[in-house]
Amino acid sequence: MAKGKKTERHSETLANCENVRDPNVFLQELLRVKVVFNQDINKERLHRFMDAIGNPDRFLILDSLKRQSRCVCELESIIDKSQPTVSHHLKLLERMQLIRGWKKGRFTYYSLVRKTFDEFNSLWNAWHDGISNWFGD
Repeated sequence: MAKGKKTERHSETLANCENVRDPNVFLQELLRVKVVFNQDINKERLHRFMDAIGNPDRFLILDSLKRQSRCVCELESIIDKSQPTVSHHLKLLERMQLIRGWKKGRFTYYSLVRKTFDEFNSLWNAWHDGISNWFGD
């Protein structure tokens, strides 16, 4: 759909909203929300963390590393996936610096990286603390 048609459609929809005087002006305000969001590097970083953590297998890997380091063999058994699939997940988690692997003999072991989780926690808390629109308040 062309941008003009899309803008026109959104303006028509907004004209039906309560308390909207000028749908075109209001639409521009709404579009600004997205621009500001996309320019916020902290929200981009937080989104990348959440994307990495949001996969159930990767979250299970992270959870299994909370108390002890584990080798790839153990992680394969825990998430019940093939070695290539586990390696793919580990690579993504390493790229986000959520985990770090090291060689011990023939095996690679993985642990969580506290500094990165502290960063995630800080970004999440900053986002959370900015909420002013809670249901029921």
